[in-house]
Amino acid sequence: MTRHFAAEDTLFSAEDPVTVIGTLVKGSVKTYKLLPDGRQQVVGFLFPGDFIGSAIFRTNRCFAEALSPVEVCVFPHASLQRLMSEIPALEHQMLKLAHDDLDLAQEWMLLLGRKTAQERVATFLCLLFEKAKKRGHCGAPIDLPMNRSEIADYLGLTIETVSRQLSKLKSAGVISINGSHAIELRKADQLAELAAGGD
Repeated sequence: MTRHFAAEDTLFSAEDPVTVIGTLVKGSVKTYKLLPDGRQQVVGFLFPGDFIGSAIFRTNRCFAEALSPVEVCVFPHASLQRLMSEIPALEHQMLKLAHDDLDLAQEWMLLLGRKTAQERVATFLCLLFEKAKKRGHCGAPIDLPMNRSEIADYLGLTIETVSRQLSKLKSAGVISINGSHAIELRKADQLAELAAGGD
């Protein structure tokens, strides 16, 4: 079954029963948590091909909001649970996805705890370009559906710092920026080096 969401629609909310599990077919989604004082902490961005929702838990662990018009191929929770019990390979795949999420969370903790602003922005761009490459968009400019504020929130930086770091990468010829949303990778090796802590 396919479900469609408009930009800024909430796909699901934290603590609500899981109703959306599947694969993102089109568009992009941000996942976030709310702090007790109402502030939003972005915890991830999802793109076509990414799995969305949890087949393991019965309630959602975060909020999900469409950054653009979104299409999701949805699997009913009960049906997926039944298939997992009948097909061990599917259950194994779902556990692998949960494990991958844990690995990503650990990488994110490293990103926020140890990396400089330059390393955080470079790492973020490396991740986006790698995801685009997996979708077959090699060498083409990628669209940033999230705004600078959401990037800053995700990376634990200020908007000004994110803009400054992007400008530095542009001036160094590592990336080119077309408008506010399209970024093209010019020097992949140099970006990877900066992400790893090189100068």
